[in-house]
Amino acid sequence: MVSVRDDRGAEVTELALPETVTTPDQAEEELRAAGWARSAQWSTTDDGWTAPVVAV
Repeated sequence: MVSVRDDRGAEVTELALPETVTTPDQAEEELRAAGWARSAQWSTTDDGWTAPVVAV
């Protein structure tokens, strides 16, 4: 699951990812397909990965 949040941390949308998505690169492909682009590097968190995104 990917949660897209705004700059205040409020959830904008949540994307369900296929079970085959296991890396940030694969998640990024799903983000792009949903109209979002990563604007900085991925970083690791306790429950997965995080990166700032912008709408495209």
